[in-house]
Parts: sequence; C-alpha cells; structure tokens
Amino acid sequence: MATATRRGLAVAVGAMVMVTGWSALPANAVPVDVTVVIQADGVPLGEDVGQMTVFSYELASKSWQRVADDGTNDSGISTVSVEPGEYRFCFEKDSDITTESTCLGNPLVSDATTVTVSGITDLGVVNLGKKTVANASGATITGRPLVGQRLTFDISSVTPDPLQTTIYWLRDAGLPASQGMPPVGYVVGEGPHYVVRDRDVGHTITAGLLFGGPTVRGPWMVGNEASFYLHMPATTIVLPAGFSGAPKMQARRWKRGAKASYVAPADVPAGVTAQFQWLRNGKAIKGQTGPTHKIARKDRKKRISLRVTYTRPGHETVTMESAPSRRVK
Repeated sequence: MATATRRGLAVAVGAMVMVTGWSALPANAVPVDVTVVIQADGVPLGEDVGQMTVFSYELASKSWQRVADDGTNDSGISTVSVEPGEYRFCFEKDSDITTESTCLGNPLVSDATTVTVSGITDLGVVNLGKKTVANASGATITGRPLVGQRLTFDISSVTPDPLQTTIYWLRDAGLPASQGMPPVGYVVGEGPHYVVRDRDVGHTITAGLLFGGPTVRGPWMVGNEASFYLHMPATTIVLPAGFSGAPKMQARRWKRGAKASYVAPADVPAGVTAQFQWLRNGKAIKGQTGPTHKIARKDRKKRISLRVTYTRPGHETVTMESAPSRRVK
C-alpha cells in the first residue's frame, strides 16, 4: 500500500470535518442542562456509544463553533450543561461509518434548527438510521489518456449526493486487499481535473472519490472516518501518435483488374506498424487486409477506400481513412 495514498486520504478526511474549535464556558455562567435520548435503528445507544455536540454562533468567524459535547449513558441519554442562549445540536454514533449522523432539523450544522435554551431543555428522542450507499457506477472519466491532455472525473451522476467529497487522481491504483484500508497507488493530483504528464507514460491513471457525508457513504470504507469509490479499470497513459498526415491510395486505373495500393503519410515516424482494411462504399471487404487491393467485379460502380490503424509502442493508436476513389468502372 502506498504511503502517499494513506497520507492523502487522511488529509481529505480531516478536511471533511464540518466545524472545528472549542470554546469554554465563561467563569460567571449559570449553566442549564439539555438532554436527549440517542437511538440507532430504534435501540438506545450504550454508554459513550452515542454523542451530542453543541454549537454556538461565533461572530468573528461567522460560523457555528463547538462549545460542548457529551456521550450517552447506559440508557442512551446524553446531557450537556450550557449557558442560556442560542445553540444548535448534532448527534452521532461513535466510530460507526455505517450509521448516519445528524443535527436537529438538518444533517449539517450549517442548516440545522437553532434552539433558544433558557432553562432545562429536553430534546426528546433522536433515532439514527443506516447511511445510504451511494451509487457511483455512472461516474465517468473523460478526455484522452495522452501526455499533455486533461482528464476530467464527472461525478454529477452519483446518487444520493454525498454532500462532502474529495477527488483524487492515482497512478497504478488498485483496490486494497480488505475493507478499512485505502486504495493502493500513488496520489498524483486532487480535484475534478488532471493534466497527464510525461512521468505517467506506461503507468495507469484513474480517479477515486472520497465520501464523508452525514447520511451517505461509498461502497468501500476507510476505517471509521470515510469511504471511497475507485473508478476501475484504470487507463494506461501513452504519448501522442506523433504525426497528422492521412493515408492515401493510388491506382493507374479505377477499373476491374487494376491494383490499388496504400500510400503512407509523409510524416509517419519510424517504428510505426500499419494494419489495413479495404472498404467498398464504406463497408469492409472480406479478406482484403493487405497494403494492396485488386479491383474486382463486385467493386464496379462502387467507391473504394482504405482504413489504416497505426500502432507504435508507448504511443496512441490511431485509425484513419483515405478519401474514397471515384466510382470504379
């Protein structure tokens, strides 16, 4: 397993934390209790299995910051003491990526319901269900796998929307041997786009999608923090073909019994291998796969053309067609 992959995934997981920070209560505060019963699939969570976290709005950062938290007791009850004021409350099952986390009124604290706490407050019962496994099978990589070209990982088809995602580009990637581990490979980029480099030639490049949503997870989990989808199979990177000229044909006469021959483009580099397919009105002529074609009776009143596929080790495979002949007499 590549160290670079583990490091990159760890950074992304850290970036997915919705809010951060800790603010202690003022020394002169008169705290009041807020309680809630936290369940998972209808069953109260055990001691320190569930947690309620409290957030207050900080004007300086213009964000909701964590000010208190408390785990559940053996009856699933969590109790926090806070100074009277306005708060938002979030709930989770500790170290369980398969169970959803949520806040009062919305999965994200940024859109949760604000509660005015003036005395002892009972938030009732919060039931946490299982996260939905996102369907990422429709995600696609577009672009040509050539040095200098830009690849794009389109995840717009992923459903449900996991809300929090990070895209990684990996060289020589593969799935790990077991759940709980990140994909193998070397992280070469982050974000929806990747420009292929010379150092990628001969290696495979693919994209991975890291999930961290409160109600959605990916099909493969990484420990108890996140999950991912790896786009497979990976694509092998090659160099551009290195020429642009199209193949041509020549024949002394375009009539039955004459011979048509392949004419190579002037800029074809050394080491290129050509494969041929002669065409009659755009359709392949059975058995005609050499550099020459003897014009036959079936070719009369038809147009002949030639399709050529060029291959070169470590370079793009290119297929081109010649311009069609005039009608065969």
